[in-house]
Amino acid sequence: MQRSGFIENTQPILSNVSTAARVLPESSSIISSIAPQDSGGVVPANPCSDSMLSPSTVQSKLKNLNPSYEQQGKEQLQGIENFLLQSIDNGSVDIVQSVQKVLRTMKLLDDNNKWVIEGIDNINIESMDKDTLKQFISKATQSLQHNDFLLYVLSKLPKNPDILTNRQDVKESTEDLFTNLIVKNYVIDQLTKVFENNPKMFQDAIKHWQSVRNDNKWEIVKSWPITDIPKILFFWVKLFSVEKPVGDVVQQKIEQNELPEDFCKFFLQLNIFEAQIVDHFYLGHRDNAHAAHILNQNPIDSETNPALGTHKPYIKDNEVLVTSPLPKLWADLYQVWNGTFVSFDKDFSWVGILAAPEVSGYQDNPGKYIVKRATQLYLNLISTSMEPLSGEDTVHYPEHDQIPWLKELGGYVSETAKVYEEMVNEAKKELPVNDATNTPHFT
Repeated sequence: MQRSGFIENTQPILSNVSTAARVLPESSSIISSIAPQDSGGVVPANPCSDSMLSPSTVQSKLKNLNPSYEQQGKEQLQGIENFLLQSIDNGSVDIVQSVQKVLRTMKLLDDNNKWVIEGIDNINIESMDKDTLKQFISKATQSLQHNDFLLYVLSKLPKNPDILTNRQDVKESTEDLFTNLIVKNYVIDQLTKVFENNPKMFQDAIKHWQSVRNDNKWEIVKSWPITDIPKILFFWVKLFSVEKPVGDVVQQKIEQNELPEDFCKFFLQLNIFEAQIVDHFYLGHRDNAHAAHILNQNPIDSETNPALGTHKPYIKDNEVLVTSPLPKLWADLYQVWNGTFVSFDKDFSWVGILAAPEVSGYQDNPGKYIVKRATQLYLNLISTSMEPLSGEDTVHYPEHDQIPWLKELGGYVSETAKVYEEMVNEAKKELPVNDATNTPHFT
């Protein structure tokens, strides 16, 4: 198992971002009906829904950069979807066996394919087939087409979806490679859903993985090549910096306490900052690092502010909901920034979990995005960390270091980040001003 990779950044939380940075008010020209009112700590069910954001401003700004971005981006998405659906149809993968293999790797099934976590057997493995995967892909595509920033970035890429197969040293057929990849992302997506509704079960799983890791430290360590020390360090820092906030979320769900006003804020910024450092100094992708900087300038808000479309962190129906200013657009930008960051890792599953419906389907309530994103990231980190212990032939991910267009992605993402920043600045101008200090008034 010689894979470590630049794992994406998850839900973030780090630097000492200035208070002013979180002032992303959405003015009436940006938000037509604003989000939650603070009514004794009770927040409406769907604060900050996509319908509250006027897309016209975003779209007009992006059309100034590429008038046909929306059509071209959707055509790209459709081409990728068709490619993946054909891979599933033409592949020879036994879906049930592939699902079992992923779960054995994650140490959730034993060698006899029996569940090791009590209650998790409500995932019906035997019913999974090619149609299950195709529905999964189509649902992901439907969610992704609502991200204008993503459509813009896709519109700038080569128009041939076969670029996905332009790789070397792939032991499986192209169809089987991508089918196995889709299976892994589907399994993680389903686990996200199950664990979200069963926090105690998730807590048991976290303790189980920690125990396995502690009992097999040396075997895990010696499986990572010494030449990849920077990647190894980044991977393990990422794992522990994600495991802590994910565990905190689970504990809060179990206890059902009122969430602290700064809940998850530090770790979210920390995770973004980690990737920003790697992007800027290790990979040399300064444009993409700039997008991370803009995200971190606009962290989770600790107060309910209709002008910003934000609300205090709270729990509703086993979902922990937190928002950054202009929450839907923030999540859109995070998706394209993080997708670009992880596209440089040869393990395509880091990109795939961003597209999975449990993460990408945040349009109705962007407040759920960050926690779900963190959960899926954590599950993929667990899968990767457990591979040396699995005894399985893991998916042979293709090398793609020489694809020229990959290096151009950061520039396109930076353009979308500037659009987001412009909308923030425009919104700030429309905030009421505190006469005494001549500064925007947020309450």
